[in-house]
Amino acid sequence: MFCHLSTLTIKNKMSEGKKMFDTLNLVGSVTLAFSIPWIIFRVFRAVYLKRRYNELVGKVVCCVLGRRQELDRVNDLLHTHCTVQTHPPIIIPLDLSDLESLPGHIEKIISITGHIDILINNGGVSHRGTVISTTLDVDVKIMQINYFGSVTLTKAVLPSMIKRRKGHIIFTSSVQGLVALPERSAYSASKHALQAFSDSLRAK
Repeated sequence: MFCHLSTLTIKNKMSEGKKMFDTLNLVGSVTLAFSIPWIIFRVFRAVYLKRRYNELVGKVVCCVLGRRQELDRVNDLLHTHCTVQTHPPIIIPLDLSDLESLPGHIEKIISITGHIDILINNGGVSHRGTVISTTLDVDVKIMQINYFGSVTLTKAVLPSMIKRRKGHIIFTSSVQGLVALPERSAYSASKHALQAFSDSLRAK
């Protein structure tokens, strides 16, 4: 009787072990099916990036609105601590409120670098004040810098990007481009306008 029970116990344990092995084998197969494509993707991606390294290393153009001295300091640091050969940054002062001069700056940059891959519209000014206390000239100035300045630069760079069929345009906006807050009417309006313009441009 004892021997019979022991035999049954051993058989049950062996059956449980076989089921566990089959389960692990299935999981291993599934894991392998997911792992191999992922490994292949990572290898090919690394090779692709390595081949395009020289293309990825590009020229940096800094268009300055006010803080020229700070960017000059950063530029000096880059030259001092640079460990690999790079293109020196090009610093071009500009005034976003001077809309007529902006296309000329774009032409100058293209003449130096050959083309523009990425335009980052990051310039802007802020303002706080009630609708009544904010004078109309403040509204106009904020719209001119935050909205029309970015639009002018974008329209100046678009033809070359369309011709090359390559390029990216980035707009630095704000949550107030979606939700207006008290005492931020002029600023929120400029960001709403910028948001709508970028959404329309992206839709095209």
